[in-house]
Amino acid sequence: MSSILLDSNLLYWSFYESRFIPDTIKAEIVDADYRIVSIVSLWELGIKTAAGKLKFDLKDFIEKIDFFEMQILQVDASHIQRIMSLPRHHHRDPFDRMLVAQALAEGLMLYTADKELAAYGQHVKVIERQ
Repeated sequence: MSSILLDSNLLYWSFYESRFIPDTIKAEIVDADYRIVSIVSLWELGIKTAAGKLKFDLKDFIEKIDFFEMQILQVDASHIQRIMSLPRHHHRDPFDRMLVAQALAEGLMLYTADKELAAYGQHVKVIERQ
């Protein structure tokens, strides 16, 4: 059984810029038993929109999450406990660190385009942008 946690970039690209995702990765996402979206990604995308760096409509995004049968993962105490144990020298971005912590705590594979996250090991799959 495969469970994929999409980071903020891959999630956004999946909905609006799918040409950036290789076809093999698109197939893996479609074929996954569970496609997970962290509430942390929605928070990050909202912050980037408020700063004018991105165009993001929350209602549209939630409709797409529902349409593609993705599950929204909330942050809980086990994720906070896991993030506290992550080495800080690998990556300092709090959103990405929480996504790694959630992937580790939940036994998910985090799909990301952020090469620095590969340092966190086997629960991270780095995707090369097309």
